[in-house]
Amino acid sequence: MSQYRFSLQKAVSRGKGQSAIAKAAYNAREQLHDERKDQFTRDYGKPTKNSDGKDDILFTGIFLDTKLNPPEWAKERSQMWNAQVAAEKRKDAREAQEIIVNLPWELTQKQREYMLTDFCREVTRGTRRVADVNMHKAPKHGDDRNIHAHILLTVREIGQDGFTGKRLEVTPEQLDNWKEKWAARGARELKKAGFSLEAERWAVGHLTKEKQCDAALKRLDLEHAATLTGPATKHLGPEAAAMERNGKGSDRSDIRREDLDAGQEMVKLKRELAFVEKQILTEILAMQRESRGLRESEMTPRAIPTSPVTTNAPVEKVMTDAERIAARAKIDLSKYLRKHKPDQKRDMPEKPPDRDRER
Repeated sequence: MSQYRFSLQKAVSRGKGQSAIAKAAYNAREQLHDERKDQFTRDYGKPTKNSDGKDDILFTGIFLDTKLNPPEWAKERSQMWNAQVAAEKRKDAREAQEIIVNLPWELTQKQREYMLTDFCREVTRGTRRVADVNMHKAPKHGDDRNIHAHILLTVREIGQDGFTGKRLEVTPEQLDNWKEKWAARGARELKKAGFSLEAERWAVGHLTKEKQCDAALKRLDLEHAATLTGPATKHLGPEAAAMERNGKGSDRSDIRREDLDAGQEMVKLKRELAFVEKQILTEILAMQRESRGLRESEMTPRAIPTSPVTTNAPVEKVMTDAERIAARAKIDLSKYLRKHKPDQKRDMPEKPPDRDRER
């Protein structure tokens, strides 16, 4: 199944030698001109050992709120990012903010594009940012289902005259709101496409593992609950990941591999336990339904013609089995039914008899 991901990356920092121009070029698999440095970035459109270059791109686009009447150059990637970089004067300035999201592989490409573009329009309308969006297919040497998108956001508002002097921060409340909306949007698209179980799992993907596990147990999704209780693994990072791809080991990759092996063994055991628990639960529910069905069959009203009964209103009456039993025992019918209610808890103490009534 698809795995929910909404990850706010560290800001692209000039002080760390990073560049929004280079980041935008990499995400779009293009070569851009950096006006501040007066040089071109690497041409990321060419295929490499780990990338298909321009063929990695499944969708690309620039999103901004047109109601703000931004200049035309704001819709062109190179000019827009050079303007954003030029607006930053500090040598340690933040030049961009990136979000990486996963998209459900169960959906069609059209459905994934709709899900992504609808979300990005909402983000830009609410923040006055510009979003440079690129959807990538799965990497060459990885999970084929890892379809993801890079959402590169400006750190300043866009207006009629270009970028304003107001810098933007992603607040914790805003981040939580975006994560929740991404979960709701993905769940809706998966449900529309007929993937109900995947939709239920995706809908709570923004919550903590503990809350996801609780939700899985409530809907009896025991196999998914078992996968949520595995140990956390350490992120490799770009340098260790590159060493791993080149066949060179590292302490971090060795530790992560041991964690993964232990986690997979734990998940396997928990899946087996969940399967047994599910079988036991199924048997218990079946026995309860069978027992309840037998009791209900005993209580099912069956119309039995009887001789006319004379009452205050002389009408012919058809008595049920329960009424006949109650009449023979000369007890109130409502009390009889309450006493023999099928789902009544047997372990409840009976009400003590009324001594005064007996006397």
